Amino acid sequence: MSNPIKSSLISKFFRHSMVTPILVAAIMVVFTVLAWQQVKNEQSILWRADVNNNAIQFATRLEELVASRLAIAEHLKVEWIDGNIQTEENFYREANSTHKVFSDFQAINWMTPEGIIRWVTPHEGNEAAIGLNVRNLAVPSAILAQAERTGQSQVSPPIKLAQGGIGFVAYIPLVKNASIDGYLNIVFRTAPIISSAIGNSFDDEYHLVVNDGEDLVYDSGNMTAPHLNQIHKQIQVGNRTWDVSVMPNKIYMKNHATLVDEMILMVGLLISIVSVFLIRAIMIRQQSLRVSEAKYQTLTEISPVGVYYTDPDGKCVFANGKWCQIAGMTQEQAKGVGWIEGVHPDDRAHVIDEWQTIVIENREFLLEYRFLTPDGTITWVIGQAAAHLGQDGEILGYVGTVTDTTERIKAEQALHKSEAKFRGFAAISSDWLWEMDADLRFTYFSHRTKEVRGFDPELYLGKTRREVSYDGTEGEYWQHHFEDLDARREFRDFSYNIKLSHGKLMTISINGSPVFSKDGRFLGYIGTGRDVTKQKQTENALRLSEGNLNLLVQTQTELICRFSINGILNFCNDAYAKFLGKVPDQLVGRSIYENAPLEEHERMKKIFSNLSPENSSVRNISRYKDRNGVLKNFEWQNHAHFDPEGNLIEIQSVGRDITEITRAKENAEAANKAKSEFLANMSHELRTPLNSIIGFSQMLEAEIFGPLGSEENKGYVEIIRNSGKHLLRLIGDILDLSKIEAGEEGLVEEPVDVSNTFDECLEMLSDNAGKKQINISVEMDGDSFLLHADRLKLKQIILNLLSNSIKFTPCGGNVKTYVSINTDGSIQLKVQDSGIGISAKDLKKVIEPFGQAGIADTRSYGGTGLGLTLVKSLMTMHDGTMDIDSMVGKGTTVTISFPPERTMSVW
Repeated sequence: MSNPIKSSLISKFFRHSMVTPILVAAIMVVFTVLAWQQVKNEQSILWRADVNNNAIQFATRLEELVASRLAIAEHLKVEWIDGNIQTEENFYREANSTHKVFSDFQAINWMTPEGIIRWVTPHEGNEAAIGLNVRNLAVPSAILAQAERTGQSQVSPPIKLAQGGIGFVAYIPLVKNASIDGYLNIVFRTAPIISSAIGNSFDDEYHLVVNDGEDLVYDSGNMTAPHLNQIHKQIQVGNRTWDVSVMPNKIYMKNHATLVDEMILMVGLLISIVSVFLIRAIMIRQQSLRVSEAKYQTLTEISPVGVYYTDPDGKCVFANGKWCQIAGMTQEQAKGVGWIEGVHPDDRAHVIDEWQTIVIENREFLLEYRFLTPDGTITWVIGQAAAHLGQDGEILGYVGTVTDTTERIKAEQALHKSEAKFRGFAAISSDWLWEMDADLRFTYFSHRTKEVRGFDPELYLGKTRREVSYDGTEGEYWQHHFEDLDARREFRDFSYNIKLSHGKLMTISINGSPVFSKDGRFLGYIGTGRDVTKQKQTENALRLSEGNLNLLVQTQTELICRFSINGILNFCNDAYAKFLGKVPDQLVGRSIYENAPLEEHERMKKIFSNLSPENSSVRNISRYKDRNGVLKNFEWQNHAHFDPEGNLIEIQSVGRDITEITRAKENAEAANKAKSEFLANMSHELRTPLNSIIGFSQMLEAEIFGPLGSEENKGYVEIIRNSGKHLLRLIGDILDLSKIEAGEEGLVEEPVDVSNTFDECLEMLSDNAGKKQINISVEMDGDSFLLHADRLKLKQIILNLLSNSIKFTPCGGNVKTYVSINTDGSIQLKVQDSGIGISAKDLKKVIEPFGQAGIADTRSYGGTGLGLTLVKSLMTMHDGTMDIDSMVGKGTTVTISFPPERTMSVW
């Protein structure tokens, strides 16, 4: 039997208004705290797993990115060794194209085998590197020695860049023809490479540190969360190892924080112990789901591939940042059917057809196509998509990815190009292939060997080069080749002669490259051989031809030289050097302007700067000082040479001393001017007495002072008057011509009616024409021609032409004149007669001063021979032309034409 008092106390205790709630609360608090602590521990495990996954992804991407950059550097090395980079221009073109694509290349340099930096790109910001000898620097010198010793690329520890930031340097030996041809010295900036590997949000949530041993490569500087350990991963960077340390920071903790544990504490005060455990299980599940969703969200955002989700109809619901970057559009623009606009126009129809096909056939989507961004960037991708099925198998949508394959496509295209180049090179430069094993014994010859060399190459199999006998193999030339083989060195264009079965000699040229395994073990040689007999014969003939050409140039008396556009002399012959009192070696490399007066420099430079592929030749006259300092006049014929792109290579010039010719020309011009001035003065002095003779003879003829007596006296007076007039006309023509030649005659221009002028001239010559019964006719295309000209000189032109025609036309002949308008609007005057004509050999003579045709009868017509000369000179003053068409015994036609701008009107 129980104790009623004790039972009553216990019952009373539990019935107390505060005890039961306190007891239940205490029990719930205990269980709630336990559940809360458990959730915290599991949350830490999930976070650490998430951090570890992100660290692995980052380290992998970083290692791949660095490896790809070093592979690009190796590609430049191959281009150099293959001979595609021969000059500084080729180097800058290849290096600049690489630098433009990859922003993390700080500088791409070429160093001499001695370690001196010669070529730098980009030049801006890297000027201090030019001429730097890295062997004078401790760390670079050691790395360079390692590269030289191993023949392999070497990577430096982290360095501080002169332009700011941290970087590292790759030293790549250029081994060509078994010797080092220099080094590629490539400076990388680590910040852009690491930024590319980080992704969109990685750097915000993690504290990232990258070290090379004790040296810091990168530190994001974000404060870490104190209670989570850091994750370490190691990656290989060339010959060095980097340590990647990843730690979540406070932003990560804030983004991944949850109120689940606090909710457990609050809810635990209100529900039962069973409910607490139930809530704990539910919250753990929720926490795992949220962490999983957060991980998925983080993975999609930092994923190197584009991720998207569509509804069952193919309309976009979601696209991550990488997809948007590739397509060049925002997520809002991509939603619905907007994603189609990002696809290249040439690929859209194919992508849509393929998508519709996979929906109908219920299979996965797999297709390579292109995106085209608004700025014109084309990105090749492989698109994949699979159906997202519900519990009952229904299609809820499609999950897909797009992977950027642009670099692979470019690499494939470059590989195809390289292979095509190699195949082409092999086809045109190699006649057969051969191989040696590690013991330097021949193991293979291609079938072309027998075709070209005319014997069975299997006779050589299993033999060394020394065992194959050739004439002269004991000499120094062959011994050097054997040394190359023993040292496993590459050799190029080793040529020798062999005697064929028919007795003729063939010249063979062989190339060989040593082959090594990955661990550096020598495996043998692979090489090519070709018949270069004709090439050697051609080279010998070319050398002989060049020698003859050089001898021809050197024996010329003209000054011959070649120089660049800036005037630096590349070549000169002995005559050029002798003129300056030097030898050619003293002049090559110096400026051509050194021996020209200062005032000639700019004029010569202007002449050369106007040369172009369309106008590649030019003649100029310039002055040069000879070896005695005397200025001489030279006539230079210059010819410019351009490359296929239109860039000027050099200018070739041939100079001829025209000092004496110039002096003779000046003397002749001075004499001609003196002659013209003399004739003008003398003509003026003669006209005064002639006028007196003519005047007094006319007074005597009129018997003003009384009768002359006999008729014979009257005849003498008439002869005196006519002779005076003839002499006066002669002097007048001489005076007019002299004034024109002396430049003292000008034009008094005004509107002149050609029809009226013709009428006036015909009236003045009517008596002369009437005496010889010559018929003069005038034909005009219009009623009136108005010409802008000198009235008196036009009249003189017409009078001279008509007078000539009347004078040389026999009695009863015809003189026809024509005035017409040409198609270009110019006025043309033509005078045609049926006179004695002029022979073809005398046409040029009759327009010279005092010139007359060579026919004996012409002398009987008299005249000064200045008529046509004056016409030609007067037409020249009017910018017009004069043409003569004549045939002996048939007559002469003289045509004069005025320029169109002198025609004022025709009606």
